[in-house]
Amino acid sequence: MPLHEIGELQVRAAQALGRHAEVLAAASRARGGRSRFALEKAEALLEMMQHTQALRIATRALRTRPEDHDEEARLRLVRGRALWHLGRTGRALTELRRAAGLASSPLTRARGLEEIAHLEWHEQRFEAARAAADEALALYEQARRPDGMVRALEAVAGIHRDSGRFELALRAHGRRIEATRATTRVDEQASARADRGDLLAFIGRWDEAASELDVAVDLFRRLGDDREHTVARPRRAMVDLARGDLAAVDRSLARARECAFEAPRLRGEHHLLASDLHLASGDARGAEAEAREALQAFASVRSLEGTCRSQIRIAHAIVGQVRPREAISAARRAVRCAPRPRRD
Repeated sequence: MPLHEIGELQVRAAQALGRHAEVLAAASRARGGRSRFALEKAEALLEMMQHTQALRIATRALRTRPEDHDEEARLRLVRGRALWHLGRTGRALTELRRAAGLASSPLTRARGLEEIAHLEWHEQRFEAARAAADEALALYEQARRPDGMVRALEAVAGIHRDSGRFELALRAHGRRIEATRATTRVDEQASARADRGDLLAFIGRWDEAASELDVAVDLFRRLGDDREHTVARPRRAMVDLARGDLAAVDRSLARARECAFEAPRLRGEHHLLASDLHLASGDARGAEAEAREALQAFASVRSLEGTCRSQIRIAHAIVGQVRPREAISAARRAVRCAPRPRRD
């Protein structure tokens, strides 16, 4: 069997289980890492939160002018996703819309709409996000593609959550978890559980949250996926924090910081958790320092939602240092960038 065919089989097998490091390794070995496998490498790097490398590979592959419109569309989707993660929102949206327009198959168009929905959601343009997510979900349902439904439902759930519609968000997560059972993507199962657990923790249903997050930790561990330590365990630490187990929170944060990843939003989340830990420990100065680190991380990618939450933490930390005027200023800055539909 030719080497490139062996490489394709290895790539597909790893993709089927969501083992992104193995996808990257197999695609890099096959035919010396030539452009045939550029798309697979770029998509795997995105899942591994290596956004700059994914952008570089996709951009280089596009210079060869792919003959297949769908392949070009998917490469542009990678570029759009990477640009968004790196804080270049305007260029990201332009690239994603171009990709959706280029798509020659309904599934690639659905993937473009799905990514547009994610971007619009995080930019707090909820109506545009919901329209794109609903259209993507309908296309996936028509094609009977549970893998696509899982991703589209992630956006639907997130939009409902950030619009303050928590019960609708929980229902969407329930549908998403059910859809993962029709796939072999263990990483998607883990992500779905982690996101539902995160929402349950946010609304104070601690026992249910702990159960979901423990499942997510176990699934990521089986894959050897760093998201065990960068996503699932830090979210589980929110439950530990609520229960007063500060040592467990400290251990989770320390392990997360040992993992190499390029994701400013995720770094911001870790700093917010660390700020909460310091505040719970009575260290208001440490809490403020961590909240300002979070603010810097979220500002680097122009995240209004992250900026809002960072300013809230800063206000709490400053109150703890009895600096009321500064605390009021920080709280006002938080209000200015808070999503309008969110009463909390």
